[in-house]
Amino acid sequence: MALTRAASVFRVEDWKETEPIEESLRNNGMSDDDKVVFYQVGTVTHFAGSGAKKKPGSKKIVAVSTYRMWILNEKKYKIDKVVPFLHLDDIVLAGVKATFTFNENVGRGGYTIEVNTGADAAMLVRSVWESYRLMTQGWPDDDAQSTDARQVDKVNIQNSVAGGFKESYLGYCDLLSTDPSYLVIGAVEAAASRSRDLTLNHIPGWNSKTNVAFDTATLGWSLRYNNHFTGLTCDGVEPKEASIIVPRILSSTTTLTRVSWKNDPSQGERHNGTLGIGLQMNPLHRISILQISGGKISSGMSVSLSESIRKFPPTLTVLDVSDCNMSGADSLQFIKSLQTNQAMASNIEEFSIAGNTINDAGSKELFSLLSSIRTTSKLRRLSVASTGCHLGLFALELAFLSHLEFIDISFLTVKDQWAPPLVSFAQNTQKLKTVVMEGVNLPFSF
Repeated sequence: MALTRAASVFRVEDWKETEPIEESLRNNGMSDDDKVVFYQVGTVTHFAGSGAKKKPGSKKIVAVSTYRMWILNEKKYKIDKVVPFLHLDDIVLAGVKATFTFNENVGRGGYTIEVNTGADAAMLVRSVWESYRLMTQGWPDDDAQSTDARQVDKVNIQNSVAGGFKESYLGYCDLLSTDPSYLVIGAVEAAASRSRDLTLNHIPGWNSKTNVAFDTATLGWSLRYNNHFTGLTCDGVEPKEASIIVPRILSSTTTLTRVSWKNDPSQGERHNGTLGIGLQMNPLHRISILQISGGKISSGMSVSLSESIRKFPPTLTVLDVSDCNMSGADSLQFIKSLQTNQAMASNIEEFSIAGNTINDAGSKELFSLLSSIRTTSKLRRLSVASTGCHLGLFALELAFLSHLEFIDISFLTVKDQWAPPLVSFAQNTQKLKTVVMEGVNLPFSF
């Protein structure tokens, strides 16, 4: 039997028999939204960590609810262990034995539950799999994933395609004990029906700078596995909230290709490196447009962002870190990260570092970067305006940027000795269309 979203979950038919089980689970924290969907008696062994010494198994009741697996004493219905399906990593099915592995959020080194049913364990596996995928798969396409537990030895949960916003959101609300906002659910689903872009500050409840009317962490976790949205915008979002939600989404997304975090109203160092950390956690992201301009980047964020750039895949075509108030040391570190990832740097078509401080060392590093990618660069637009950058140090390399169409050197100082290479660049770069020079006093004219 294929496990598709259309298939019914395997609900218990004899509710009289499960009443004490249900009562026990309710008394042990099962929420009103959680429901028992299946139970089975078997010999159960459960232990923390992959290297833990296993104790002999004993007869237990394994109850599957919408959000969790519960291990109960067979006679007194006392709870031995409860684990949430959102932390499930893997299922192995081998005849009458099913093994469920949960990640480190459940126990040190993870947690494992082995159930020997004495009969066919496929029904237990299917029930767990259905509850899991209701929260993590099949949205917006109900038929996005199907698996036949009877025909596989291993159901690899960890590497499965995932999605499922509504069920995931409700699941994370249950996991984190937060109240769900159905206005949030409606707004996200409405956005999905219109396009593949999600603007966070259009969600109802995001009407205050500091008192958002829903839990942003829950929303962030719920969106990280979406398989629909390719664009994420949080322009003007309070930095405290943005630094909670955006990194959580970036930590697992394989669908997003554009991230815009612009016009941040913060005046303080409140990003704390979380965006870069989110990107570092996710080597499988496919982001091609990264815009994080307009807010102050702390030294901590600069370090993590630079580290993520070093490992960025060569998918990035637009990189905008303008007006982030980076210091000379931060800018130097950031430019060096581009230098160490030349496959990505060569692929960038638009780059702006305007409004940040670039000192002498940073100017030399920028020269070195342009020199190293002169034959492979696809750069079309470049802005170093208001950086204090010594334009002359890399003016010679500008002429080799054969694809360059636009450059902004506003409010930079151009010394007399650098006039010839700058003139040569402007005259000989065939595709160059626009040179913005606001506030620049040139000792020559083009």
